[in-house]
Amino acid sequence: MVVGRVVGERLARTACRPVFLSGSVAVGLGNAASDIDIYLIEPGGVAVREQLFTEDTRFDVHYIPYPTLQAAVDRVLRSRLVAIGPAAGQSVAHADVTLAVHLHQGEIVHDDGRLAPLRERLAASPLTLRKAVINHWVLDAAGRCEDFTGLRGSVNADDQEAGLLTARAMLTAGAKAVAAAADDLHFGEKWVWHQLARSAPPGFPQEHCRQLVRADPLGGMTGLRVEDVVAFAQTCIAAAATLGWQGIPLGQWPSWHRRNGPLVRSASYAPRAYEDGIVLIGPGSRHIHLKPDVALVWSLADGARAADIADEAGRLRDASPAYHVLHAGRCATLISRLADAGLVHEVKGAQRSGRTGAGGAWPAP
Repeated sequence: MVVGRVVGERLARTACRPVFLSGSVAVGLGNAASDIDIYLIEPGGVAVREQLFTEDTRFDVHYIPYPTLQAAVDRVLRSRLVAIGPAAGQSVAHADVTLAVHLHQGEIVHDDGRLAPLRERLAASPLTLRKAVINHWVLDAAGRCEDFTGLRGSVNADDQEAGLLTARAMLTAGAKAVAAAADDLHFGEKWVWHQLARSAPPGFPQEHCRQLVRADPLGGMTGLRVEDVVAFAQTCIAAAATLGWQGIPLGQWPSWHRRNGPLVRSASYAPRAYEDGIVLIGPGSRHIHLKPDVALVWSLADGARAADIADEAGRLRDASPAYHVLHAGRCATLISRLADAGLVHEVKGAQRSGRTGAGGAWPAP
């Protein structure tokens, strides 16, 4: 980083422009072979990129017009991701989120008074920026889950290889969603293990995650079931889309491994997070909108007993206004209705909890 500051300062003096450093090295990731990203802010024009080299370091120099940077920050901070309404399903452009993250995490080398206020605005709304990053990885992981579901049953050898790559990408995106929920926002996928090493919530099974990514779930590896891979990826997405989305530390997530109770989420659905709840995408492009509290109950059904879900939801009632209504009676009703909708099922032979609560039409009130 020292050489990055030196080069950044020289560029700032030469061009008389604001400059900040970002990228993997700037956020404590990277290694000796990593390049250094330098952002030089221009008064106008279009964004361009060039590379500079010293004997042993490569610099990616990004020339960013100030109006582009300002507009990106504005769009990220104004964003409200919703599942219902005219703007339903719309996400903030990835380029905007990436640029905002680079500024938020970067090191300002030279400023003319314009960079610091933009960064202060981002710092004042940390959950808004975090949600934009969580949204990216949740969408990515959910899409991979859908793809993997389609590939896993194929007998075509090429589909099997595609399934292996998709499973690894699915798990990586789920792990990145967990890191993002911990406010470790760097986008580079290859640094996910470094991010988890420093930011994973207490109890997160890093070694288990690593083993799943390295394994071949479709190759008949002893002791590994395809269902284990799907369940763990789904759990990572669900935790980030519920607790992470509400700004609750993922250290409060009760279990990262599937338990031995009878109530299990349907593996056919992948969650996507929004301000007004979660949308489950299932077979035949089936879309089911769950309110935030309903989504949490669905997420907690990871081989749990009904009593476990009620206890765990109860402990989270005061963590977010979205979960205030999750008293024991409502949890029982929601479990029943989720089961009626085919979103939760009871595993035969597991210790049964005895489903309680009235049935009724979906969605739950």
